[in-house]
Amino acid sequence: MAVKDGELFRAIERLGEHYRSNINNRYLRKALLTMLIDNRTWERVESFTELAEYVRVQGLQFHEIYDAILALARFIRAARNELLPYLRSILSRAGGTTIDSGGSVVRDGVLRDMAVSNFPSNLGIMADMVNDIYIRTVELDKLAHKTKPPVFTRIPELQDLGQMLI
Repeated sequence: MAVKDGELFRAIERLGEHYRSNINNRYLRKALLTMLIDNRTWERVESFTELAEYVRVQGLQFHEIYDAILALARFIRAARNELLPYLRSILSRAGGTTIDSGGSVVRDGVLRDMAVSNFPSNLGIMADMVNDIYIRTVELDKLAHKTKPPVFTRIPELQDLGQMLI
């Protein structure tokens, strides 16, 4: 059964905007690539945070949403455990300046330091957004499966979701 819930898709859209602006931005991307995350997880994170318009029309299957939620949770756990303690030192080697669209020189170091300083709270916001998407998906799953067990009950790894997000 395809899920086409507008509230859920708006939450996914907000997550994607937050991810691109505050997590996977040009100041942090190099550090993110140092995390030991398998390609499938990266692909799920990227595709879920950049939902195409046709996906909104077709909808998503519950198992696809749960798979993406688990990929995002693995990403968050890896970022907290592997990246957060070393983020500043990983990025301290990068430096330089950039010319912005108005022709002004922008010191990347200042903006990078801001991105690094805000990374823990932005990661926490992302975890809260993933949790909200999970809660909404479970609600929809229960409504859609009144006579048989909901999909989330058949995915044992979801039991550890809370631990991965904190």
